[in-house]
Formats: sequence, structure tokens, C-alpha cells
Amino acid sequence: MNDGQTPPPAPGRHILIITVLGLALNLIYSIVMPPWMGPDEPRHVEYVLLLVEKGRLVTWADPMPSIEQRIIRSMDRHDFWRFGMVSTGVYKPGVLPQRFDDIWSQGLTHELHQPPLYYLLLAPAAWLTRGMDLDVQLAVLRGISALLAAVTIVLTSLIAREAFPDAPLTATAAASFVAFLPMHAFVGG
Repeated sequence: MNDGQTPPPAPGRHILIITVLGLALNLIYSIVMPPWMGPDEPRHVEYVLLLVEKGRLVTWADPMPSIEQRIIRSMDRHDFWRFGMVSTGVYKPGVLPQRFDDIWSQGLTHELHQPPLYYLLLAPAAWLTRGMDLDVQLAVLRGISALLAAVTIVLTSLIAREAFPDAPLTATAAASFVAFLPMHAFVGG
């Protein structure tokens, strides 16, 4: 308890520090992780690029070979085949795949079953970087993903504060858990 002499620390300051550190961790992951090595990253980027190209929500009927080939060429430049997750026996070394179907097994070739909100949040950045090198677009999308992960840290603390108003440390603990959970930082970056 407070003895009346010193004010208790402001929880907002702790959350701000945790959020900045979490954002830094997400950005570090986004920088050190080789392109296309994030979880399902080629397929997530395809979703965003499809939204930009089509100018509407997309369905399973909307994949574009030109987008897939652009991503595949970048994957090849970054040695994805050596480090990435591809279905056994699908990719043949020395032959550049033309479609995602040539890389991943059926049913795993696209992420178009995902709800669109996350991808819609990324679409404006993809639209603004349209025509730029795909590596630049990927870096920008990763940066925005890191920012969205930082927003998740703040929202987690606000939810914890609302759910447990008599336990102020709970918000700090919840924010810390989300910020420094390795998988959250990896996926967020």
C-alpha cells in the first residue's frame, strides 16, 4: 500500500515500456528472420496482394499465377527450398515451381480460408508499395505486423485491467506475457 509519501507507479508507464520492448522484439524477429520463413508467410502475403489486385474480398477462385510466380521467384532468391517447409516430394530441386500447388500439398496451398480483417489492415501498405520490389513490400508488411502485435500487447493489458480491476499487476503481467512470449514475437515479426 501507499504510505502517502510516494505515489504508486503509474501502470500506464509500465505498459508503455513493455509495449516498446515487445515492439522492439517483434522488429528484431522481422529483421533477422530470412524472407519467407515466417509461418505460412508466402501464402499470407499472397492474400494481401490478392486483395490489392482484386480490389475486393477474395475467395478460393481468386489466386493469380502472376502473384504466385512473383513470390516463388523471391523465395528462390532467398533459398527457401533449403530452409522452408515444403511438402515432401512436391518440390524438385533445379525446377522452379510455377504455382503454390507445386510446392505445398492440396489444401495447404493458400490461406484464403482465413478471416479477412488482418489482411485488410495490411492491404493499404501493400497498395502504397505496389510496384516496388517484393522484398521491400515484405519488409513493410512485416513492420506493420510488428506494430499490430504491439497493439495486441496494449489491448491485452486493457482487457486484464477491466477484468481484474482490483489487481493492477495483472494487467502488467498479462502484457508482459504477450510481449515476451516467443511465438507471439516470432509471428508478430
